[in-house]
Amino acid sequence: MKIFVICLLISFFLTACGMTPKPSPEQHTSILLSGLLDVTDKRRYWPSSDQILQYFHCKRTPNAECIFRLRAITDKRLNPVITYRLADAASMEKDNQGRDEQFRERNILAFYTAVRNGTNDFYNDTDTSQSLSNSECFAAISNELSYLASCNSDEKILLVASDLMEKSDIGDFYQTPLTNARQIANQLARTNLLPENLTGVTVIFLFSPRDRKEDQAFSVISEAYKLLLQTKGAEIKIQANL
Repeated sequence: MKIFVICLLISFFLTACGMTPKPSPEQHTSILLSGLLDVTDKRRYWPSSDQILQYFHCKRTPNAECIFRLRAITDKRLNPVITYRLADAASMEKDNQGRDEQFRERNILAFYTAVRNGTNDFYNDTDTSQSLSNSECFAAISNELSYLASCNSDEKILLVASDLMEKSDIGDFYQTPLTNARQIANQLARTNLLPENLTGVTVIFLFSPRDRKEDQAFSVISEAYKLLLQTKGAEIKIQANL
């Protein structure tokens, strides 16, 4: 009897182990990343295409839709947007007429190549040898955040490579004492340019200061953005590089 019970227990455990599902890739339906690069001053730090592509983590989420947008912060509010999109695997399968087992991998590679080429072309074609007289930082950031807020992607990321020094109808940070982050946040909030809800959006501010003065100014302005955007549900990261 004891032998029979032991055999049953062994059989049960073996069956249970055999039924344990294998780990599957993370399930994300869409990853959206927007990049804003400040061209109003001489180029400091802009992320490389490979640093940008790491956020799509296609090895972990090979079936997800991937969208990449890139635009400049200039002295104008309206600027062209470069967009690259990789549709989700299920949507693209109808185009796999030859039943190619590497069809998805080939399309991921094509997306990565397009992003690399587009980013490199943007960098090569953008003249930052001279500074512009104005800087529409907040309008550009607000516009892109409005777009992100309207999308249903699982991951929504905004990369902002800028010193955030505003010089527009909104304000002139070059002439304003930059000591009170709360005061600057209130000044930006009064424009009513931001969407009401930024839950699910991650904003990464990137800037590499040349000296202590630039570091102190950026610290105050980025803190003002953090105070303002966090109240709307955004996650904020402030970094020198990726």
